[in-house]
Amino acid sequence: MTLFALVAVGIATVTAYGEEDLPDCVCKSSWKHNEYKCNSTIFGEVKAAMFNGCPKLSELSKCEYEPEQSWCETTETRCKQQSGESVSDGWVYCDAETQEPQLPFCTCKASWAHKEFNCKNMKGGMKMSGCPTIEEIAKCEPDTDIVLGQSWCETEQDFCLEQVDWEDKNEQNNETHMMGHGWAYCDSDSGETELPNCDCGEEGSTDWAPWAAECESGASPTFSGCPTTAEYEKSCGSTADDDGTDQPWCKTLQSRCKQQSSSTAYSGQVDEGWAYCSPETDIGVLPTCECMDNWLHNEAKCAGSLQLEMAGCPTIGKIGICEFHAQNSWCDTTYDMCEEQGSKNKGEAWAFCDAATQEAELPPCECKASWTDDSGDGETDLCTAMNAAHFRGCPTLEEIQRCDPATTLSWCDTTQLTCRDQEGEAFGDGWAYCNPETQEALPAKGGVGKAVGVTFVLTVMFCVALFIGFLLGYRRYLNRHKRGYSQDLLESSE
Repeated sequence: MTLFALVAVGIATVTAYGEEDLPDCVCKSSWKHNEYKCNSTIFGEVKAAMFNGCPKLSELSKCEYEPEQSWCETTETRCKQQSGESVSDGWVYCDAETQEPQLPFCTCKASWAHKEFNCKNMKGGMKMSGCPTIEEIAKCEPDTDIVLGQSWCETEQDFCLEQVDWEDKNEQNNETHMMGHGWAYCDSDSGETELPNCDCGEEGSTDWAPWAAECESGASPTFSGCPTTAEYEKSCGSTADDDGTDQPWCKTLQSRCKQQSSSTAYSGQVDEGWAYCSPETDIGVLPTCECMDNWLHNEAKCAGSLQLEMAGCPTIGKIGICEFHAQNSWCDTTYDMCEEQGSKNKGEAWAFCDAATQEAELPPCECKASWTDDSGDGETDLCTAMNAAHFRGCPTLEEIQRCDPATTLSWCDTTQLTCRDQEGEAFGDGWAYCNPETQEALPAKGGVGKAVGVTFVLTVMFCVALFIGFLLGYRRYLNRHKRGYSQDLLESSE
């Protein structure tokens, strides 16, 4: 599930053309889908399918190829939450869980021009493709924070789901008012649009107060930015409760922002104007992944009535009761989207975990079955867009050295941008060192050291055991020969 699918938000106040007198969009209780695979006029395709309200994507896939956002026919031909191609066409995008109308997901234009700041005097502006890197944005916007800043793009839609308006007295309105202005923040690695980072406001310039029920003894302190846990507890009392993780938090300038998550265990954050945060940056962070105290495994061998109750982070053996060839422990998490999830399970309300420590872990790194190295600079990495090299899985050292002559270890692009076996420059960059023989990622140095240490100890133990076995065998050999020699002496003396 992508980040976009996590953000279910009512948009009753949003309209594509400012026509507030239009009725809210409502999905028909029953409607017929007769397009794509369900177009019965095409030979070999299935007949039209009936849907109730807003269908799940799994249901919609009966008629459509890999649908990304659900939709429904509406009771009114034209209604308030329609945008773009759906206006006056009798349908609207929608959320299958809430059955509420939704704006379309924002999509970056394939090609657009940046015409602001340092690029406003360039003829035609600076050409951008899709979601540019933050370094490309900085060429036009030199004050951009390369580390903490977000990239952005012009969107195909004027109004779309990842747009948010908020007020910040330290920023110009055109930087904080997005709705209807045809742009959105985006991730240059995935190319997908995203919500703005949750912003606590600048230290000393934006004050906020906790909700009345949050503080002990009726205290009503105010904070600015993201206070540390110690600062918060000094002014407000203990934060040790059962309604969230023990992380610093703040009220955010936006009601809806990137690092918020829904939850089945705690009060949700989405569209509630708060987020966990970093006191160093005053920017939101995802909740730490925590295993649910009790949860049900209801997949594979435990599907349906065979579901099995799990507690916290189960052992691989316990997971193996439900799964064929279980290799990693995992658990359902208190927050749907949390820090230790990878790109494949982001927002899926589960995470890999360590049964011994009961703590969540990043997913293990896996080499892509097929990948291309074409991002080299022509010097340290010889494989450029004009001289790309194609690989399968983890290539041999000789193969990878054709692109990366200086490397002493083979490496591969990984299925996850961030995974367990990455470290240093590889962390979060979508690649990892690997073993061509096993086709598995090499553990991070800590893991390598541990593995080497264990291997060394086992080797020593094996050699000691072998030596002791040799001594025992030799002793028996000597005893047998000693008895034989003594018997020969006795016989000769007779």
